[in-house]
Amino acid sequence: MLVSHEDLNLKLDIPGKDEYVKRNLIDDFKINYYLIKEKSILNSEEKGKLIDIISNQNPDSEDFGKYCFYPYHAILLFQVNRWYYIDLSFGCKKYGSSKELKLDKKTFLASKEDWNVMQEFFLELNFKYNLPEVKRK
Repeated sequence: MLVSHEDLNLKLDIPGKDEYVKRNLIDDFKINYYLIKEKSILNSEEKGKLIDIISNQNPDSEDFGKYCFYPYHAILLFQVNRWYYIDLSFGCKKYGSSKELKLDKKTFLASKEDWNVMQEFFLELNFKYNLPEVKRK
């Protein structure tokens, strides 16, 4: 499942304090549907395309934005009664994931091209929520 979701950081209005609380998209291996704005359950062809995108990464040496990370998109994976996630920030090209996934940061979404291909996939599925425009080929 691919989803667009609202900001996971909720600011608490406490006089004299500037505090944030992180709301989890996946909590105890279950989805927090309250946060989801858009979603798409992938068919077999779309799953195959997503697997190809993830499998055919083309890492380069570029370091993307260091101070951003407002993930509004995620890949949610369900296996053996548990949900796992890959949170994506197309704005600054950063991601986070369930620790159980053990993604290799040196190769997974390591180039601009990889990010553009992933973003184009979301656009093909008609996602619009907080998705920056991509220069199409």
